[in-house]
Amino acid sequence: MTPRLIRLWLIVLIFITMAPMSFGKVSESSCYAVYAKLLRDNHIKNAPRLVVVHSPKVNAYADGNIIVMYTGMLKFLHNDSEVASVLGHELSHYLLHHPKSTIPNEYAADKLGATIMSHSGYNKCVGFIWFLRLNDPGSDTHPPSVTRYHVLGC
Repeated sequence: MTPRLIRLWLIVLIFITMAPMSFGKVSESSCYAVYAKLLRDNHIKNAPRLVVVHSPKVNAYADGNIIVMYTGMLKFLHNDSEVASVLGHELSHYLLHHPKSTIPNEYAADKLGATIMSHSGYNKCVGFIWFLRLNDPGSDTHPPSVTRYHVLGC
């Protein structure tokens, strides 16, 4: 077996053993509970309010005052670890005072988001596995999702 194949099998094993088995859709209440856990476990005060918006968009964002999670994103995510990665990332944009999305800001938010979710007991490689499913080629403001996953050390 090649090192890459071994790494993939380890990720699958971690995913199977650590991730809650709620495939298909993450509930809104679970999203709010994960956010509360991230804030509590990381001692974050004065955090932006989380708002779940009913929309088929597979997206989330932070605008400095609120974090928005679309229900389309919740349907795309498979478990609380994946929700924690998205919320940790968006919370990181707020904490790092990012005025706009740039490729360096995205990498910084990924890194801090992974730390935040790890402090709450979530595994970053399980949490960010959705990057591989998304398989986004990237843009002027966001790096390719597969690259982002590997830059995190997964």
